[in-house]
Amino acid sequence: MTKDNNSKGIILIIIAMSLFAMQDSLIKYIFEKSSLYEIFFGRYFIAAILLFSYIKFRNQKVSLKTYYPVWTIIRVVLHFLAFSAFFISLTYMPLATANALFFSCPFFCINFCKIFFERIYWN
Repeated sequence: MTKDNNSKGIILIIIAMSLFAMQDSLIKYIFEKSSLYEIFFGRYFIAAILLFSYIKFRNQKVSLKTYYPVWTIIRVVLHFLAFSAFFISLTYMPLATANALFFSCPFFCINFCKIFFERIYWN
């Protein structure tokens, strides 16, 4: 990877993390005035517009067929529940605390694996 690509990657990561921070603070601000489902609709509607615009711009073909429909439905339901809990936590907790807990989720998963499984294989 060239130095130019590294710089571009760093700049894009900074922009993306800034947008996520702005989104979280905006959700905390507007949650009192609108319902959770309106926030979900707005967030995913904007994301769909950006995604489909990018796909159209790149002339890529998209297949919405899945070979695992049950797992896909389970994933969608769990994703919905997880982001519902996260957005609700943004309103009741300080922004820094909610994000710290959100980003520490992999550590919680590892600790729960120790409880539920006999051993964890570390590669």
